[in-house]
Amino acid sequence: MAGTRECNSVVTAGRLSKAVEFFDAAEHLEDEMPNAAGDLFVDAGIAASDVICCVRLGVHSSGGTHSEAITLLRTADSGSEKYLSTLLGLKNKAAYTPGSIHRRVQEDEPRCFPSSRDSQTGHRVSKPQT
Repeated sequence: MAGTRECNSVVTAGRLSKAVEFFDAAEHLEDEMPNAAGDLFVDAGIAASDVICCVRLGVHSSGGTHSEAITLLRTADSGSEKYLSTLLGLKNKAAYTPGSIHRRVQEDEPRCFPSSRDSQTGHRVSKPQT
């Protein structure tokens, strides 16, 4: 499949590790550096969508455009692509506009992959809001 890379357990674990790392860093920076945090939240969402695609399809997007990643995610988990699309819109606000993402903007945008901790393991569990 063009624009994709095959996944194995190492690739899947690596993308999951990066998703958690980006998300944790974004939460840490959110109040003081909202633009950097916004970009990291997007990176976390992209990595998380790669994990979903790896698990469901055995491949993840490696194309040059985010629209390919959205299409692949729709195939892997129909409905989840809207969360990735929202995150990518945030990336444009955070990284490509001259203004700053203000707290109000962050609060108005839906949190696409909110975090919680599993009560038994203490590990982070991320899932889209419904």
